[in-house]
Amino acid sequence: MKKRMLSLLIFVLMLSLTSAVVAAQNITIGWSQYTQKSPFYTELIRAAKLEAENNNVRLIVLDAMDDIVKQTADVEDLIARGVDVLVVNPKDPKAILVAVEQANRAGIPVIVADSGIDASAKVAAQIRANNFEIGFLTGEHIAKTVGAETNMVIISGTIESIAGMERRNGMIAGFYDYALKTYGKADLNVLVEGWGAWTKQGGVEAMEPILVAHKDIDVVFAVNDSMALGALQAIEEAGREGEILVAAIDGEKQAYDLIKEGRYLASGLNNPTILGQETIKLALQVFNGEDVDPIQYTPVDVVTKDNVDKYYDPASEF
Repeated sequence: MKKRMLSLLIFVLMLSLTSAVVAAQNITIGWSQYTQKSPFYTELIRAAKLEAENNNVRLIVLDAMDDIVKQTADVEDLIARGVDVLVVNPKDPKAILVAVEQANRAGIPVIVADSGIDASAKVAAQIRANNFEIGFLTGEHIAKTVGAETNMVIISGTIESIAGMERRNGMIAGFYDYALKTYGKADLNVLVEGWGAWTKQGGVEAMEPILVAHKDIDVVFAVNDSMALGALQAIEEAGREGEILVAAIDGEKQAYDLIKEGRYLASGLNNPTILGQETIKLALQVFNGEDVDPIQYTPVDVVTKDNVDKYYDPASEF
């Protein structure tokens, strides 16, 4: 009798596990990615695809190629395909609202990943780095390194980006907070803000005319490593490496290499591998009707020469 009950229990458990796998295989997540031009987004999508595969989930990723009109069309396409959950990384926090509303009408829950969205949007959850906090920690480290006074150039991504704005504002706040508490004064003189469209080449093109116009630059802060690496290339080509410090955000492996060499001051930690993995996990929670926090953040830190070995992964594709 006991053997029969045990066999029945094992059978029920196996049936439940099989049903769970079958159910997982029937889940389709649609992902509207506004661009994959930078290494960060390449790694983000790679990690998301691997996590989806590990959970027997079908993942459809559409690349809008940095075009909000195409991104809107991509979302419409994913809705038409009948995805169960929609993940959107918006190019423009307001322009994407029409597409999100269409998903709402279709009864498809929406998750916003990485970039922010207008507060009026109806979404199931948002997941991203705490961009203000990362910027704040990076600003603190800059002030710790250069003191209370510095001439800075800021390289931002795109005008409409909420993430870029939060990183920039956080860096300024962190600089002032540390300088005032430590030195009793703060003088962060922003000479100019350039726009690099989040790419290395964009960083080169933004930095070149700034170097011609300004001979008194102490620090360049870029809101992502790709643009900072481009800015550093322009600085090197102008023969000014060593006189200008460079700091940014994201944690790109090339930046870590330069931090190790002492040629790059710091990079605020924003891990695309973790973000990709956690976004898929969040999508599954939403699909299953679980209660989730409306805004979730990935871990934050500022990576410097003192702790770069903790975060450096030679096998990373980012």
